[in-house]
Amino acid sequence: SPWIMGQWALRDIERAVDLLNGYSSSLAGSELNTGGRLPGPALYLVLATVILPFKSIDGVFYLNIFLNILSVAIISFSVMRHFSFMEAMVLALLLTVNALHSQSATYVINPSFMFVFVSIALACTFEAYFKKKPLFYVLAILVSVISTQLHLSGTCLLVPIGYLAIRSRTISLRYLWVLIGGLTIVFLPFIAFQVIY
Repeated sequence: SPWIMGQWALRDIERAVDLLNGYSSSLAGSELNTGGRLPGPALYLVLATVILPFKSIDGVFYLNIFLNILSVAIISFSVMRHFSFMEAMVLALLLTVNALHSQSATYVINPSFMFVFVSIALACTFEAYFKKKPLFYVLAILVSVISTQLHLSGTCLLVPIGYLAIRSRTISLRYLWVLIGGLTIVFLPFIAFQVIY
């Protein structure tokens, strides 16, 4: 079989099924190495999108491959939009042959689903910075926060995006309220998990 799966991936797939069956223990993410859980069920929701219709683990692998291809397309399109076609093609080539990126497509574990979220966050940041559209900073921050529900390394995106958002001085009070509302929605399942357990 071309698919590689560890015990953590099986646990995450099981929790996605539990979430579909209404069990509240899946409202928090995967366990952290240092104790505790990731702040929300985004990974389980991503997995549930293919488990529900396909009723098979193979669907998870196909989703992973699709999301990896989609991430290359999103970031390449964004680079082409804001820089040049040639730079976009070079980036797409480098991402396609990058061992970390290509091997993660067949290795199902929570960080392997992050590439698409990173690509969306970067594309939103480019749009906000180069086209002076502050709403895209809010979207980039929300996508980055959602990616922390897949793996804690998603927090690495928050510092540069937050810095650019603050430096731009274009974030109005209205966008701050949109951000606060979005963060509330993103963290609501984890807050419910904390209250229940």
